[in-house]
Amino acid sequence: MNSQPIPLGRSVLGMFAGYVLSVVLLLLMVTLCYLELGSDGGFEPGSYRDSSLFEILKLACGFVAAICAGWFACRIGGKRAAVMLAFLMVVSGVVSGAIAWNKQASRIDPWVERPQGAVNFTVASENTQNSPGYILAMPFVGLAGSLIGGAICAAIRRGR
Repeated sequence: MNSQPIPLGRSVLGMFAGYVLSVVLLLLMVTLCYLELGSDGGFEPGSYRDSSLFEILKLACGFVAAICAGWFACRIGGKRAAVMLAFLMVVSGVVSGAIAWNKQASRIDPWVERPQGAVNFTVASENTQNSPGYILAMPFVGLAGSLIGGAICAAIRRGR
């Protein structure tokens, strides 16, 4: 069962491929959730603040996307790629969280009022306001998901 070590370049490729997969899956799943919930289910009445249900769904979608990405990264570049992906997920989660936090802090409450009825997903995503709990949870969801995905891949490989 002793296999040759996977080259670093392949691990880096696996990390980036996993990250791209996570972004694509996350955008697809969150868009589908938004289309299913609609603007009235996705946001609190009259505002662009995410509803609790929509934030939970976005975190769940992120967790599933991170698991798939961790599995894919490990499949390409081994366990090291999944660990590198987990680190990248934490860094990108902290950076995007800081950007979202600063964006929200720079606007006065109640932000832009949301019109009644359907709202375009692009317009909604530009004006959305997330809770602090969601912003703080993002990096940890990516970290846990990618490590779990990598562990699943490694366990499957060991079983063969």
